[in-house]
Amino acid sequence: MIYLVKILDEIVIGDGVVKFYDGIDFDFINSYNKKELIVIFIDNWVNEEKKWKRECKINSLFGGKKYKKINNLYIQIYQTDGHLTAVFETIKKKMLMVHNEPYSAVTGFRGNMLF
Repeated sequence: MIYLVKILDEIVIGDGVVKFYDGIDFDFINSYNKKELIVIFIDNWVNEEKKWKRECKINSLFGGKKYKKINNLYIQIYQTDGHLTAVFETIKKKMLMVHNEPYSAVTGFRGNMLF
């Protein structure tokens, strides 16, 4: 299946890179193994789940690949409900506020702000 994914921005925090995407590509997510934080914004999780289930059914008919559970602490997914710009700017602003703190994928930024 072809997914419409657009990179919104890329920022450097400390010695790491954070990439922001509008849209989700499940093939990309399932194969993502880098230690860079990616933030994905989707409009509606229910609709994305329906698309994913449909694709899984189609792939199973043709003996295609099976998707596994997303188990990567470097992936964050936010539902925007049509408010992409506001959610994106808020998340980015919070990340930049603590730019001098080292990032830990398990606990978020050290200090008072946790994700």
